[in-house]
Amino acid sequence: MKLSWLLPAIGLLSISIACHAAEGDSKLGAGLVNPGYHEKPDWFKQSFLDLQEDVEAAAGEGKRLLLYFHQDGCPYCAKLLRVVLRINGYYPPHLFETALDYVASHLEQKQSFKHYLADVAPVPSSGTLHQEESYLKYPLDLRSKTRDTDKPLLVLIEQKQCVACDELHDSILSDKAVRKSLKGFDIALVDAWSKKKLTTPDGQQVPATEWVDALNLYYFPAMVFFNGQGDEVFRTEAFLKTFHTHAAIDYVLQEKYRTQPSFQRYVRERAEHLETQGIKVELMK
Repeated sequence: MKLSWLLPAIGLLSISIACHAAEGDSKLGAGLVNPGYHEKPDWFKQSFLDLQEDVEAAAGEGKRLLLYFHQDGCPYCAKLLRVVLRINGYYPPHLFETALDYVASHLEQKQSFKHYLADVAPVPSSGTLHQEESYLKYPLDLRSKTRDTDKPLLVLIEQKQCVACDELHDSILSDKAVRKSLKGFDIALVDAWSKKKLTTPDGQQVPATEWVDALNLYYFPAMVFFNGQGDEVFRTEAFLKTFHTHAAIDYVLQEKYRTQPSFQRYVRERAEHLETQGIKVELMK
């Protein structure tokens, strides 16, 4: 299905997230142009941001309203606008198209997005889970008291038919600097569709797929981080390249979330720190 078939069924509203506006350090170039600004398509709805009114107007035309949250200077936002156009983060084009189809067709009344995505968007992949020798073994008991370490826990939630999972392991987690950071974690690999029982960090014994549903995860691979006490402290559930994946890992490993609750600000500070050391930051590699 082409995107042009889907867009008439969805009113798309753009909302800017001004994460750094209060910091007073944004600089405009000649002509007062924000250097991180990304031009939005002219078919985006012009709105006064009265969302109830926008929903009613869309419904009156037989449409639904889709909210697009963006941030100037965000490379994933730029790529989304250039390449493909509630999903969280950047989805590759074929998955974004599938998400639009799901919403425009009101399919949430029939099945979950997780199951719909698995049914209609299979793509060629290795067909295997990337279990490593150092990962926790089954039967999985993710309670901190049974792991005999005080390390934080990283749970990789994946599926066998998953190109993004292949890329995560083959190109990102295999990076030398990333692997060094991963040594600070206990790591468990969970099959999002497995009916094998596991013990969750809070002590529940449930099939893996039921736990994944309870976590409200729809995109794979997802990375869910727990502290040494078994509390979830952070997660990623969208397509990320090496720089942002490594940043997420260090964000938890170094417990930066305790002093900087905004991951986006942490990423910005991390990039600036690396650049002051003469290290070129490649956000999309």
